[in-house]
Amino acid sequence: MLEERAAQWKEEYIRQGILIGEARGEAMLEERAAQWKEEYIRQGILIGEARGEAMLEERAAQWKDEYTRQGILIGEARGEARGRTEGEAWGEARGLGLALRDFLEVRFGRLPVSVASRIAALSDAAVLRKLTLSAYRAESLQAFVDQLQKNDAQKMQ
Repeated sequence: MLEERAAQWKEEYIRQGILIGEARGEAMLEERAAQWKEEYIRQGILIGEARGEAMLEERAAQWKDEYTRQGILIGEARGEARGRTEGEAWGEARGLGLALRDFLEVRFGRLPVSVASRIAALSDAAVLRKLTLSAYRAESLQAFVDQLQKNDAQKMQ
């Protein structure tokens, strides 16, 4: 009976040893699984950050290209508008100057080069309009030249 009881104890101790070993193995496995989980999460975060940075760099390059393109379009539009405005002002002044010279030549005959040059040098449409009215009222070419000199003197002040 002692042998039988010893065999039972042996089996019980083995069973308990197995249970304890399994429990310890499970605890170790759970601990290791937690470590793996933390490591995989850390690696996932690093990979995600790297991908995010790469995406941000790519997006920043796209934004730069887009904003550069928009800037060029805005600059071109402003340049065209400015050029159109300046061109229209130049064309208006040029046309008024030619009309003034033609009007003076019809009224007073051939213009001296000095008068034609001074009119051609003017680029302000408002001044040319005033001079055209002066030419209409002037009794002689000399009276118009006097008005032209007055205009030059006023500009100097």
